[in-house]
Amino acid sequence: MACTCMTAEDFAVLLDLIRPEMHSESRSRPEEVVAPPLGQEFERNYRTKTLLNHIAGDAHNKEQKLIVWSTFSAKYLPQMVDRLLNLPTPMDNDGVPVDYAQDYVPCSPWYYMLLHIQYTPYLYKYLHSPHPLAASSKQLPQVMADRLADAMDRWDGKLLNTRLDREMRGYYLDIVEGYLAVLNTLCVAFIRVEDRSTIINEATKKRLTTTLVDWMGRYRDERIGRQSKQLCMFLSGLTNWDEWFHDIRRHYKNWEVCGFANCNTRQGLKACKRCQTVRYCSAEHQRFDWIGMGGIKHKHVCFETEY
Repeated sequence: MACTCMTAEDFAVLLDLIRPEMHSESRSRPEEVVAPPLGQEFERNYRTKTLLNHIAGDAHNKEQKLIVWSTFSAKYLPQMVDRLLNLPTPMDNDGVPVDYAQDYVPCSPWYYMLLHIQYTPYLYKYLHSPHPLAASSKQLPQVMADRLADAMDRWDGKLLNTRLDREMRGYYLDIVEGYLAVLNTLCVAFIRVEDRSTIINEATKKRLTTTLVDWMGRYRDERIGRQSKQLCMFLSGLTNWDEWFHDIRRHYKNWEVCGFANCNTRQGLKACKRCQTVRYCSAEHQRFDWIGMGGIKHKHVCFETEY
C-alpha cells in the first residue's frame, strides 16, 4: 500500500479514536485498514505496526508522511494520548505468545503511533498546552518511564540471550531503541524544567538508571548506548543547553530556534498565528518556510488545533 493511500483519518479509525462513519472520506478500504472491534487489541496492534512500518519505509514520500503525521497530531493527539494512558483490555490473547502478550502495555498500537509522530512540532505544543484537552500530556513522560522501567529487565534479558535467533534479537533491539527515542523526545520537551523530578520522579529514576548505565557501557558505539546516555543526562539534571542543542534542533526545531531550516537564530522569535507550532526570526524567513525554500512547505503542515 502506498503512503499516499493513507490518511490521518484512516489511522484515527484504526486506533479506535473515531468511528468509521465519521471518516471524512467515504470509500472502501483494504482489510488491514479496517478497525477491529474493541478488545481485539493484538489484531489492532498487528495492523497498526504493519501499516506504520510500510509508510516509514517509503523513502519517496517524505513530505506526504509528514503531512499525514502532522494532520493526525493536530486533530487526534489528545484522544490518542488518553487511549495510550488508559489502555483497553485485550480479549484476543488466546494463542498469543507470552512475550508478545507481556509487551502489550509498553508496546500498544497507540505507543507505535506516538513513536512515528514524535518529531512533529504538534507534540511539543500539546505537551506545553494549558488547554484542558492537553491535561493528560503532563502524565505522559512519567507513565512512559514507568512502563520502560517495568519492562527493561525482561528486554535486557532478551538482548543478552545468546540462544535468541537474530530476528528475535532484532525485534527486541528495535523495541528498546524505539522506547528510548520516545522517552528522550518527551524529556527534551522539558529540558528547561529545573526540577526534573516533576517530570520523572526519583523512584522511577532509580529503577531506570542501573540498566541505562549498563546499556551505556555495553553498547557504547551503538544507538542504544547513545540513547541511554542521553536519557541518563536528563535524569541527572543536566542543564548545559549547548550539549542538547542538536537534539533540540532535531526534535523541536520549529520552536526553540527559527523554523526556517537554514537559520539557527534563537532570539526574537514570533509564532505562526495559525498553528502555533513554529516560530520565526523574521517575516522573510516565515515566507521562505511557507513556500518550502528550506525543505517541506509549511503551508502543507499548518493546522489549527483545539488544544
